[in-house]
Amino acid sequence: NSLTIIEAGTFSNCISLTDIIIPDGVMIIGGRKLGSDTDGAFSGCSNLLRITIPDSVTNIRPYAFAGCEKLIQRENGVWYVDKWVIGCDRSTSDVTLRSDTVGISGNAFSLCKGLTSITIPDSVKNISEFAFRGCSLTSVTFENTNGWTVNRESIDVTDPAKNAENLCDGNSAWIRK
Repeated sequence: NSLTIIEAGTFSNCISLTDIIIPDGVMIIGGRKLGSDTDGAFSGCSNLLRITIPDSVTNIRPYAFAGCEKLIQRENGVWYVDKWVIGCDRSTSDVTLRSDTVGISGNAFSLCKGLTSITIPDSVKNISEFAFRGCSLTSVTFENTNGWTVNRESIDVTDPAKNAENLCDGNSAWIRK
């Protein structure tokens, strides 16, 4: 299987699409690029009801699922697609993610200006770039502090205040091995 990226715009506005299984080996689901008019990979797929995202996916870019309202599951102010966080309600302030969450997409919490605290469960392995851009986080607690890297460099995630600062300012993906 040589498909590793589902590019931005690939399935955009495909209103007949109702179910899709992303093949194993795909690592990136494309989103809108800054300054671009290109839609996210699945933007506007208004009838998409179900998607299976394999463990091989390490990055879901911003707006990959914009306009997929039937697909998005909302729980306690957090928006999920499969086991990935893709957004939140603007009024969300304190978040504990579902225990089966595997990743946080780009810009997932960028509109949550009131978000001050989040607990990242042990199940999370990927935090996409810009996931918390512009947030007012003061505390990010990782249930599992082992094996986190940024730009292939190990990072200490034991200090919740420092984690908050790094994630709000960061433009790099965080990955747990």
